[in-house]
Amino acid sequence: MFEWLNKLRQKPESLRRLIAFWTSTLIVFAMILVWLTNLSSSFGAVSKPLAELAKDDKARELASPFASLKNEFNALVENTRSKLRYESKK
Repeated sequence: MFEWLNKLRQKPESLRRLIAFWTSTLIVFAMILVWLTNLSSSFGAVSKPLAELAKDDKARELASPFASLKNEFNALVENTRSKLRYESKK
């Protein structure tokens, strides 16, 4: 590892910056992937216990992190709309 770093230090700065950029990009994408896989289980646990969720026909849809994120965002939008309607009636 240290030998590789010494070789990298001898490369031009533009190449070092490029390697640093792509390395950090890969690390961020890996972190996002881990976060999304954990996010789906946390959203599913909020709406229903996981045992009930496994019995449901919509289990595949809810197990997807993007579907869970979409459902939670839609619920947030609906909640905000209902509060705005309530405020405008006052």
